Amino acid sequence: MLIVGTIFMALPPVVFLLYVCFNYYVAGRRSVCIVVLGDIGRSPRMQYHAISFLKSGFTVDMVGYSGSEVQAELKNNDNMTLHYMKELPSCLKGCPRLVSYMVKVVWQCVTMAAALLLMPKCGHILVQNPPCIPTFLVAVVTCWLRGARSGEISNDETAFTVANGNGDSGSDSYYIQTRPALLVSSTSWTEDEDFGVLLSALEDYEATLSDGQSPDLPKLVCVITGKGPLKEFYREAIESRSWKHIAFCLPWLTPEDYPLLLGSADLGICLHKSSSGLDLPMKVVDMFGCGLPDLLHGFPNHCKQLDKFRENLATFKSSRWHENWSRTVLPLFDDTVTHKRD
Repeated sequence: MLIVGTIFMALPPVVFLLYVCFNYYVAGRRSVCIVVLGDIGRSPRMQYHAISFLKSGFTVDMVGYSGSEVQAELKNNDNMTLHYMKELPSCLKGCPRLVSYMVKVVWQCVTMAAALLLMPKCGHILVQNPPCIPTFLVAVVTCWLRGARSGEISNDETAFTVANGNGDSGSDSYYIQTRPALLVSSTSWTEDEDFGVLLSALEDYEATLSDGQSPDLPKLVCVITGKGPLKEFYREAIESRSWKHIAFCLPWLTPEDYPLLLGSADLGICLHKSSSGLDLPMKVVDMFGCGLPDLLHGFPNHCKQLDKFRENLATFKSSRWHENWSRTVLPLFDDTVTHKRD
């Protein structure tokens, strides 16, 4: 019995060491795993990265949550595999807020680690950032265990947007008296964005037009895209008010239609509150990419972060997404390209 017990006690660390050694000495595929801590179908930029990897001959795995449909180019490709993580069980969501947050982080760590460790070995792991916690930590540990390389797509480092880089529209807005101005915002309808601020401002605008104080001001069409838990709450708040000069539309758009909306708009609005106070919301990057003037809540008009994005986007507007991607991102993941450049 003592020998059997000793064997069982030694088995886990032995299996762990064999697993690590096997992953280090067995070469990974020419592949990349893209990690999205959210609904994959609602992460158009990461889907575009996946499509570009596929066009460049990579095998692609994507790890994230299910919900919305992904683009057809991903669903119909034999070299593309989607790995959906389990959502936090509803029975664990009723805890106090701090406890619920800690439980959620632990659950995400476990489910993400299980997905990354049990899938076929890949050569690279690409992480969307933000959110950084717990995605980046789990990815780094997984890379160490499996001998892979990690990277991140960060708001501070890239200027890829869903605008596809055609760059035809300028940043100067103008109004045609015969049509209303188009305001656009996108949201996941959570407490991170207080749309009560926007409604209050629009009520003041409505009152100004109703009083005839500024006859040159246009009527407004306000389009707010997205899905989320507070959507019905704000829909009821909008419908409970009397609007004569402002119309609202709360659609959910496909990744193909979203850039068309931004390119047609007169002003973009972002009410996102960053938990770190540092990350720039992706919706703002989309607006920059489409040449859409934007109004940000809680961000200064000029700062290094925003100026860097504007500078990067100015160089990307002359070519399309995959051309930019092949020149900027591919060399970081393709050793053959890197060697040629060296």
